[in-house]
Amino acid sequence: MQVSQNLNAPPTESNGVVNVVITGQVGADVLPAIQVSAAQTSDGWALSADFSALGTTSLRIAIKEAGVKVTELAWTGTPHVRVLPSSWTVSADPAAPSVTLTWPSRRPSRWAARIITGDELDIIAVSPDLPLSAITAMQVQASGVDALTVSYIGPPALVWVLQPPLITPSQMTIQWSGPAGGTLESAPSLQGPWNPVPAQGSNSAVLGSPMTNGVPTQFFRVRSN
Repeated sequence: MQVSQNLNAPPTESNGVVNVVITGQVGADVLPAIQVSAAQTSDGWALSADFSALGTTSLRIAIKEAGVKVTELAWTGTPHVRVLPSSWTVSADPAAPSVTLTWPSRRPSRWAARIITGDELDIIAVSPDLPLSAITAMQVQASGVDALTVSYIGPPALVWVLQPPLITPSQMTIQWSGPAGGTLESAPSLQGPWNPVPAQGSNSAVLGSPMTNGVPTQFFRVRSN
């Protein structure tokens, strides 16, 4: 996500806000996992972060300059930056999920009475009880900024496409196109629970026929291994 500073506002304006909620796969559930906010004050922006949905309230901050770590410290109080970051990046590292804020040049940030200068600020969850294995959605609420651009940066998405099933009175064959590494899952409803289909091969699976298996409804999807 890229956000520009509200350059048209007077220095004393204090009603701007950027609130970002990251939804992701947490264990077996999809839920709001991370929240990071910036609220405008009379001399900059106050930061807040909430990773408690992952089972941790302990956060650490790494401040870097040109990719080199300047310092790392525990998140305490309400940190403060003079200018909104130009980009916000979320990492779904199961062991240490994080949000990275970056600026095009060196900027000061205030931690209690301490001023630290750098062009990158990493907010890192410490020892989460629940892993964040994937990011599924981002909700952004903003006011008091001139422009806001949401974009995706990462590897190309893996896409699988289910083919029409081949059904006979004795069996049903489900096939899908796409790269290797997909697992066919089934569920009694779109809300789940979703479980891997047993004895599936490469991009295909043979199941009992819906004409004779006594199952009223089945839904199917292909997910990354």
